[in-house]
Amino acid sequence: MGTTFLALACAILCDAASARAENDFRLEGAAWNGLSGFLELARAHAVEVATPDAVDLAAIAAQDGIILIHPTDDVPVADRSAFMRDGGRLAIVDDFGTGDAVLDNFGIERGDVAAPPQTRRLRGNRNVLIATPGVGHPLTDDVRALVTNHAQQLRHPALEPLFVLQDDGSAIVLAGAVAAGRLVAVGDGSVLINNMLEFAGNRRHSRRISPRRSAPSGASGS
Repeated sequence: MGTTFLALACAILCDAASARAENDFRLEGAAWNGLSGFLELARAHAVEVATPDAVDLAAIAAQDGIILIHPTDDVPVADRSAFMRDGGRLAIVDDFGTGDAVLDNFGIERGDVAAPPQTRRLRGNRNVLIATPGVGHPLTDDVRALVTNHAQQLRHPALEPLFVLQDDGSAIVLAGAVAAGRLVAVGDGSVLINNMLEFAGNRRHSRRISPRRSAPSGASGS
């Protein structure tokens, strides 16, 4: 039986106040900035996907998980903390949304990227930086590069830096155990949109990021 994860994104968490909000991160959106490709990848790998308008965390089973993508409304932090203590699996993929409240609750710092001159850039674009694996992990397997777009960097003393731009303790992707649960934090919501899934590394990483029931032996992430 496949694992279920609940995908929550801007399209269902906020009122669309602008054309950008209406189009970016739409769960079933087939445009370049939608998430239909990400959902198709998850479903193609036996992960059942639910995209509800509201979530009752108490009703989520132990084998299920939540992925929170670019929230722009208030996020009930306390509920998610309890969910993790009970062994839940949460992935938060956000750069400039309201996910900072969730990150703060888990002790994760989020801030602007200070990329040194030697940081790899796609076609020389200073906003499209290329992150590389910082440690070996199921989410970095077979992923030599993760293309980011206006990313934010994340810091936490105990979580593993999965994808990094430089060796300074910061990361674009962090993962690890939180209480009895598992957490993945990604400082760039755009790594999941359709346009970015055209890059092989982004596609492989996105295929694995949906919360799963178990990880390979020795892994500490989701």
